[in-house]
Amino acid sequence: EGMDVYRAKDYEGAIAKFKKAIKKDRNFAYAYDMVGISYRRLDDYKNALKYYNKSIKLDPSGRMPLMNIPIAYALMKDYEKSIEGYLRFIEVFPDDPEGFYGIGRIYHLLGDYENAVDNMMKSYVMYNEIESPYARDAESNLSLFYRELKEKGELDLFTRMAKKHKIDIGE
Repeated sequence: EGMDVYRAKDYEGAIAKFKKAIKKDRNFAYAYDMVGISYRRLDDYKNALKYYNKSIKLDPSGRMPLMNIPIAYALMKDYEKSIEGYLRFIEVFPDDPEGFYGIGRIYHLLGDYENAVDNMMKSYVMYNEIESPYARDAESNLSLFYRELKEKGELDLFTRMAKKHKIDIGE
């Protein structure tokens, strides 16, 4: 029932349905995840985090809350906690490019080009290895980073990272 209401974009209704499911089963991590996501859709990031963290207590390696915690912090502009969240995600899911992509974007927002380029290139390589269409998103970010570094006269950083990740930038 909760998923039907959620899919209809009635996030307040979804919260009520999923909370009802939680009352019936306090160990239903997915219901906590969906309450968190519903709160996030309503831009209530503090409550979203509260439910993601409850889910993590039930399942410390839950992909959904581990991925959504840093997103919620980023939306709150708490970039340091967002980075911490992405590092935790990467620790649990080292073969998932999503963590590297997300943390690369946060480092870029902070003006830390070295970590931004390094992580975005890592995600780009990983996305390409699994033939994911998200490789294009990573590539778009890398193009932006390239242009910005070129304007700053710091292309050597980009070139060094490309060598590290065995990426031919074909200038």
